[in-house]
Amino acid sequence: MDSQNSRPLSSGPELFCRYAQPPNLLGYCGPADSDGVTAVVDGLTLPSDELRRLAGAFEGAWPYLELIGD
Repeated sequence: MDSQNSRPLSSGPELFCRYAQPPNLLGYCGPADSDGVTAVVDGLTLPSDELRRLAGAFEGAWPYLELIGD
């Protein structure tokens, strides 16, 4: 269970956002607008195409995510 929310973070995109949020907030990687990543961590459900867009903005991680997904 997520310690801040009542529901577990169980999907791959949600878990990715959880671990990607801290460096994203510091401006190290990912989209300049971190609202989408923060929204997922805060428990909002985003459409899968929006999650894919967010993950794709992490240029360093995205190729590895695609490789793992294949």
